[in-house]
Amino acid sequence: MLHRADELRSYRLRSIDGDLGAIDDLYFDDRFWAVRYLVIETGGLLDQRHVLVSPRAVLAVDIHSDTIATKLTKAEVAASPAPDEHAPVSRQFEIAYNEFYEYSPYWIGPLAWGASSAPRPPEDAAPLEERESWDGHLYSARELTGFTRYRVAAKDGQVGHVTDLILSDGDWVIRYLVVNTRGWLPGKHILVPPQWTTVSWENATLTLDLPRDTIKASPAYKAGAPIDREYEANLFAHYCRTAYWTDDSFCYPPESRPDQT
Repeated sequence: MLHRADELRSYRLRSIDGDLGAIDDLYFDDRFWAVRYLVIETGGLLDQRHVLVSPRAVLAVDIHSDTIATKLTKAEVAASPAPDEHAPVSRQFEIAYNEFYEYSPYWIGPLAWGASSAPRPPEDAAPLEERESWDGHLYSARELTGFTRYRVAAKDGQVGHVTDLILSDGDWVIRYLVVNTRGWLPGKHILVPPQWTTVSWENATLTLDLPRDTIKASPAYKAGAPIDREYEANLFAHYCRTAYWTDDSFCYPPESRPDQT
């Protein structure tokens, strides 16, 4: 199921034995655009202001109660390594975190979660030394969609700015950036897969290898509305790109594309 990052920030995380706190942020990488940690505001409940919880601990996302259930206990979370609140998440911290929870490193392997495309790797995963490794940094969803206003550019000019992220709770991969085009194009919201962008974090800009006119004509997204597969199929067909859930390509000839205004 797809969820908006802004929506998830109103959810509370549940342990086996009670409430852990509210989701304050999401940390993700820009190789797979996968959410690596939920940042939890504990309010001092666990003698830490913030704790990190991996999607590997998530059991279910309940949209009716605005909660996320985990397989963790309060004692486990309280005893887990604490991040430095005034510094980026380091690889040294992540190694200690994975050792504490006995998780395999997500950065060792060719898929989004190392040996798997989902947070829980298969039991027959290849030995670590036989899989490729990559080094990267984690970024904040709150920063990407907040006051900084990361811009989205086409090949031939500005398109808009990022206002939200949309992710799937099966693999915790960010599937779309929600882009507000007001100020650059006729005012509407559109969805853009972040995997299609080249990112300059220093310049707060994500650039698409597409012309503005193509982006301008893309299917409009009603901010906050649920996203169904029909809408997604139309989106990928508009861009003549292969959708993430299939190997089949979608493509509308320009003259047969539906009205997207």
